[in-house]
Amino acid sequence: MIPFLFESLFFILKPLFYLFCDFKVSGLENLDELEDKDIGIILASNHSSQLDPIVIGIAMRFFSNLRPLYYVSREKEFYKDTALGRFLYGGVFFKCCGAYPAFPGHNDYAFALSYHLIFLREKRTICIFPEGKRNDGLGDVDPKGGVGYLAEFTDSIIVPTLMKGTRNASFFKFFSGKMKISVTFRKPVYPNELEKGEYKKNAKMVMNRVYGK
Repeated sequence: MIPFLFESLFFILKPLFYLFCDFKVSGLENLDELEDKDIGIILASNHSSQLDPIVIGIAMRFFSNLRPLYYVSREKEFYKDTALGRFLYGGVFFKCCGAYPAFPGHNDYAFALSYHLIFLREKRTICIFPEGKRNDGLGDVDPKGGVGYLAEFTDSIIVPTLMKGTRNASFFKFFSGKMKISVTFRKPVYPNELEKGEYKKNAKMVMNRVYGK
């Protein structure tokens, strides 16, 4: 399923971010060098807000061969205890936005990331949050090994991506111009830079690069 919902809103949301936020994007040249690569691309990012997937998509160029962007989300049951979770989060709505669920807790990367293996083998672009949950963005959370597994088994390129300013985001802060958000796309990590079979170690290396360590 093509994520037509977010892709159609992209042209509306991007100008709004530049209009109402102090919104800065750097490192787009690191994405540009991948435009002609016939290979899967993984954007691996820190995660501090529900706004993060939207921000990463908006930070990309209007017209890019790397679009559309697919996301790694939690399964629908994960959101069932929230009002939005019961009606919007997960399921068909998320898929229309490009967010496909992972299925953690089975000790089986191939099963947990089955959707995303397909996307990368089809040479598409996915976004994953290796730390597995929202946090303060200080780099003190041990990442999961999924990003390392995906990169190794699909020979994909990883782009460490750093976001700042999305924590405690709200509609009021956004439309009052009080939000300062930045996205930095760092230099790509190529398959030959990864240690074979060391999924968590490779994930840690990627997140260190996200945080500029």
